[in-house]
Amino acid sequence: MLVVCSPRPGRRDYRQVVNRRWFGVLVVVGVLLAAVLGPDPSTRRVAGNPTPASVSEPPSIGLCVTSLTMADRRADLEEVTDFPTAVYGPCDGSTVGEISSVDQAAAPVRQVTGADYWPLTSQCALDAIGYTGSIPPVVKQGAGRPGILWRPSLTFVYTPIGPDAAQRALGQHWSACVINSPTAHPYDGRLRGSLSYGVLPAEFGSCWPSNDVQSTRQIPCDEPHSVELLGTTILDTSPIPADDVRAACAVFAGRVMRTTDPNRQGVQLDILDFMAPSANFPAGNYVLRDQYVSCYALAPPGSRFGGTLVGNGERSLPLVR
Repeated sequence: MLVVCSPRPGRRDYRQVVNRRWFGVLVVVGVLLAAVLGPDPSTRRVAGNPTPASVSEPPSIGLCVTSLTMADRRADLEEVTDFPTAVYGPCDGSTVGEISSVDQAAAPVRQVTGADYWPLTSQCALDAIGYTGSIPPVVKQGAGRPGILWRPSLTFVYTPIGPDAAQRALGQHWSACVINSPTAHPYDGRLRGSLSYGVLPAEFGSCWPSNDVQSTRQIPCDEPHSVELLGTTILDTSPIPADDVRAACAVFAGRVMRTTDPNRQGVQLDILDFMAPSANFPAGNYVLRDQYVSCYALAPPGSRFGGTLVGNGERSLPLVR
């Protein structure tokens, strides 16, 4: 039998085997480190220097709003919604609202229920009086008789807003009030001082295409219309002659229009009751009590109004054919 034996490796051959093994280990470790620490070969390098994102400062009173996220007024009171936010811009063009007040100490939550949100609008309405001005509401009825308290027929909506996500991330905590229309449509003009010395933008009037106010829908006051509601009042149980209410309507209309002659250019003033089967009261003098009464202006025969009468002053009325 022939037996062949392999020679035992010498010391030099053994070192070569060990060196090869260590070299392999180093190659594997290097590949792993490159995979973990090295750049992703699929990414593309972009030239330029990083700059911080622009975040607006808290708003100030009088700032104009160009975009507004509004809470859904039809939502359930227990439904959770994001607290409304706004985008601001210049006031020399069309806007959708204006900042009427700011509370720097407030800390509105990011999300809120309708039950917690809608009461905030009441405070916004009170704060807005200092921004829009006001129309004296009480028409006196003589000694020993209660005055009639009129409320202007305006379509102001008050929307509390807070910081957006970026502003919250920077620690901003404030609340502000925006005056806007129910539709948040853009409008021209300014609301600031509009009830005291300015002209109300047409978007905020209360206008109707015809004197049949119960079967027609309210329209923007910059569209031709026959009727503009100027104010409303609720009479208590004390009897008051209809002619006295009409006279008080004329006094209040002069304040709304800011004129000494609200009947000029053939404008007719009268009262009506939206809650009655027939909105228009019959002609003549009779007793009114415990009723909801509106004071309105009717365009002259053959003409229509082409804008709101609120704050028109002694200028020529906006009449169109």
